[in-house]
Amino acid sequence: MKEKIPVILSVLSFLLLGFCFIFISSLVDSHKTALRELDLLDSEKKQFAEGSKAQKSEAASKLTREKNRREELSLKMATLESDLSSKERALLEEKESIAGLEKQIQAKEAIVLDAADAEKQSNLKMEEARSKAAELAGEIPRLENQLWTIKQDKETAGARIIEVSDKLSDYDSITAQIRIHHSNSLKGIREYSRERPWIEPGDTLSTSFHSLDLGTGTIGLPLGSDAGIQQGMLFSVTIRTQVICKIKIKEVDNQKSLGFIIPLLGNPQKLRKVEKIDLVNL
Repeated sequence: MKEKIPVILSVLSFLLLGFCFIFISSLVDSHKTALRELDLLDSEKKQFAEGSKAQKSEAASKLTREKNRREELSLKMATLESDLSSKERALLEEKESIAGLEKQIQAKEAIVLDAADAEKQSNLKMEEARSKAAELAGEIPRLENQLWTIKQDKETAGARIIEVSDKLSDYDSITAQIRIHHSNSLKGIREYSRERPWIEPGDTLSTSFHSLDLGTGTIGLPLGSDAGIQQGMLFSVTIRTQVICKIKIKEVDNQKSLGFIIPLLGNPQKLRKVEKIDLVNL
């Protein structure tokens, strides 16, 4: 049994060495693989670095060109803006000049229209004057005939006046007496009309009234001194024999008069509902 143990140990050692060799070999292979991958990565890294440098250089060149182009565009834009500003100023000045010319044209058109209207009015007046002159020229013969007729009538009237004056020369004394009689008659009529009214007490006048103001207590009548109404007369105002109120005449004209309603007598409000009234002289 003791003789088999070394053999077993030897086998185990051999197996362990084989396993270690296999493990070490696999480690070496994996290390080599890793080295190859690292070499490949280094190569790719170099290629990428070289490519990056070229791209960076190209990008820097493009950026420089782009900056230069932008600067050129900025200069051109500034130049264009300057030109545009100058052109806008020129356009504004041109518009102002055109506006001034338009105002001058409008003013001249107004002057021309006024002149045309004045000329038209003058032509119309000339036409009217010519028409009137033509009418007057046509009226001259008729006027001459009328003048001749008037002269004939004047001569006839003169002869008639002489004849009548000869006849009336004998009636001077008669006409003087008639004048004296006529004057005395008018004087007597005036004195009679002043001393005695035409309307007797109890007489009735039917009339209307053209104004009524119950606030001031006045009534306007379309009857005056020609109808016999005098200042100070008293009348009883009636409607179909019913006494409404009483008035006193304060102002009198030939054709109208103004009366004051005597307060606290009758019912003057009824006058608003009628148009015709009867005046009874008191």
